[in-house]
Amino acid sequence: IVISLLNYILFSLSALAKRSKEMGVRKCFGAGKSAIYGIMTREASIDVLSASITAVILILSFKNILEDLVGVPVNALFTAPAYFTAAGIFILIFFVAAFVPGFLYSRVPISAAFRSFSENKRYWKHVLLLLQSGICALLLSLMFVIGAQYDKAVNDKPGYEYRNLLWTVLTGTDKTTHPGIIHRLKQIPGITDVQMSYSLPLEHSSGNNIYAGEGPDKGKELFNVADQYEATSGLFEMLEIPFIQGNYPQTETEVAVSESFVSKMSDFEDWSDGAVGKRIYITEHSDTNNAFTVSGVYKDYRIGTLTSTDNRASIKFLGKAGLTYMPFMAIKVDNISPELIATIQKAIQDRIPEKEIEVKAYKDSMREAYAGERRMKNTILAGCIISVVIALFGLTGYIRDESRRRSKEMAIRKINGASAKKIVCIYLVEILRICTIAIILGNIGAWVAADIWLMNFSEKISISPVFFIAADTVILTLIITTVVAGSITMARSNPVEYLKDE
Repeated sequence: IVISLLNYILFSLSALAKRSKEMGVRKCFGAGKSAIYGIMTREASIDVLSASITAVILILSFKNILEDLVGVPVNALFTAPAYFTAAGIFILIFFVAAFVPGFLYSRVPISAAFRSFSENKRYWKHVLLLLQSGICALLLSLMFVIGAQYDKAVNDKPGYEYRNLLWTVLTGTDKTTHPGIIHRLKQIPGITDVQMSYSLPLEHSSGNNIYAGEGPDKGKELFNVADQYEATSGLFEMLEIPFIQGNYPQTETEVAVSESFVSKMSDFEDWSDGAVGKRIYITEHSDTNNAFTVSGVYKDYRIGTLTSTDNRASIKFLGKAGLTYMPFMAIKVDNISPELIATIQKAIQDRIPEKEIEVKAYKDSMREAYAGERRMKNTILAGCIISVVIALFGLTGYIRDESRRRSKEMAIRKINGASAKKIVCIYLVEILRICTIAIILGNIGAWVAADIWLMNFSEKISISPVFFIAADTVILTLIITTVVAGSITMARSNPVEYLKDE
């Protein structure tokens, strides 16, 4: 919005020298400041109204894309708060678009009607260019950072393997039907393993407390853990979660604990001789007369996502299909394909007709977990592209205006031997001086914004200078191309055309 508004002002005022005679003549016939402001108001009204109609057309034309970006149906955008917000923005835009040009045009002298109006060098143009270039550099740099972090989130190794993994949830179904479903699925070509679990790593984990069951501190709660509850014996092997000591529980009185669990427990008991065989007490699962024996210690894996990681130590119990409540079914396949998913879904649906079954690829669920980050990445990308295009229009207008304002100066330079290349370089050096400062400021802003945004992730990328160098290279390439294309005509023209009226 800021870039668009700055561009509107830049284009309006680029015509200052051209429209000076018009304003001078109007003043000769008695037009005062109010009349000049009225002209600018009418022009701004037409432009804002046209923009509003265009906006509605764009919203309706790109309905699906916008729904993905904002995460809600397009119909939800047309509400009273949205109308008031849009109205406030349009009023602000209208006021600036009408007032700023009106203020400058009202200062055009009456003498402009009788002689050429010479526009002085306007530093406000440099300010507009600086702001536009800085915002573009900020958005593009930020886009590279967000894109890299998003790729890390969806492709990172969370401590378990989920390639070629499918899953479905059987909540509300008769658990006695689950062994038959597992047996049926294992007969389907392409399926290598099927396991059941109370929870999967991507899902939220409940919590329970570890407490002392012996000694003077008996009954004292020691620390809280992420309780992953039960799973069939082959789940960790399917997910390729390695054991540091021991193995997965083989009986219902055993429990597997994470590596961080052993580290936490060392603050209360001496486990220097190993964790396997130690007895622990867990709320909900045991009392002081019923302890669980540690069967093994597994490597910590990520519970949740990078934006909502559960950093607690975790535990896992043995469950048996058909006897234990375990609503999640994990299915390992050779290769994921729509045909195989449909076959699996039908096989389960035939056994449980009362429930709508949906089989998903785990990697797709991983992407869905970062839907907010993906929407932000796409929004920044769309905003960046639009902003760069608008800024290039503004730069083109600036070059055109400067060529007109400095036409006689460049003509004299050519008469004195300046080549077309040298004249183009004059424009290029002047603009690059402004844009380089803007890009540096934009990079600083992007670094600050990216650093704040990355705080949402438990594991994050390092903010590399490569992101900013890549963004700056793109921006500078576009600027140089636009300046050269816009000034080459002036540089190659006949200087007589600009001096013959002297």
